[in-house]
Amino acid sequence: MELIYQLKKLLIMTVGKMSLETEIIYKLKTYHKGKDNAITYKSLAFVLDINERQLRNVVSEIVKSGKACLCSTSKDGYYFPENESEFNHAQAEDISRIKELAKKHRGRRLAWRLYRQSEIEKPYQLEMIV
Repeated sequence: MELIYQLKKLLIMTVGKMSLETEIIYKLKTYHKGKDNAITYKSLAFVLDINERQLRNVVSEIVKSGKACLCSTSKDGYYFPENESEFNHAQAEDISRIKELAKKHRGRRLAWRLYRQSEIEKPYQLEMIV
């Protein structure tokens, strides 16, 4: 498989450079198909010679645009789903993250309201610790 990868890489260098999006999709579809073959974002960023934030942003754009069905888990990393069960697992993890972010959002909003209310009630009071 490594020989095939090297030959394809040579062909790409000869014909033209593959876009970063295409390279990510190609690598995940070819070498990281299935959750058991997932690659961490740190490892994939290293292989692609890009920073981790750039990788996360590009993968996010690929998924949002519908260009490829790339999946990830916080534990295993990025992979191309091999079956519907893997796809559903990735979807469920996204929903879980969304719910946690919603809780964080509500908590921050509540804390801000309470903070602002306490400032209005006691605008100039300072607490001194001796």
